[in-house]
Amino acid sequence: RKKQTVISWPKDELDLSDELATHLREDLKTRDIIVGREMEIDRVNRLDIHIAVFSRDNLGRPKDSMETTIELKCCWNRELDTAMESQLAGRYLSANGCRNGIYLIGWFSCATWNDSSDTRKQQVPTISIDEARKKFSKQAVEESVKTSFRVASVVLDTRM
Repeated sequence: RKKQTVISWPKDELDLSDELATHLREDLKTRDIIVGREMEIDRVNRLDIHIAVFSRDNLGRPKDSMETTIELKCCWNRELDTAMESQLAGRYLSANGCRNGIYLIGWFSCATWNDSSDTRKQQVPTISIDEARKKFSKQAVEESVKTSFRVASVVLDTRM
């Protein structure tokens, strides 16, 4: 009997954002935390994920909020090296008054991604996930100093 090869490929950015937002909503639902997905900040710009945490006054009413914007990219995105500055800090944090941002990268690069017709695989950087974490962490520190926003990076191990 001939062994069948299973073709495997990663999720796209929208699917990964949807799954992350669903997970965050489920995980944080009992903590007065609101997780928004694809929130519109103007006619052109849409945030991937927006999180708002509300404190409560002595009567239990919501008051001050602390907010974070998450910009998500997959490791093959052509703007991977520039979107932290151009999109997260330059557009989203600047436009919506939020001072905190997370640049989240889904790192799918692995041997089981074996669909040779998938052109995204050719866009993946040749660095390791550890090197990517160091690189984008350094970039987040530099962006935070330059802009006075609080920017962090997360390289999520989404390898199959």
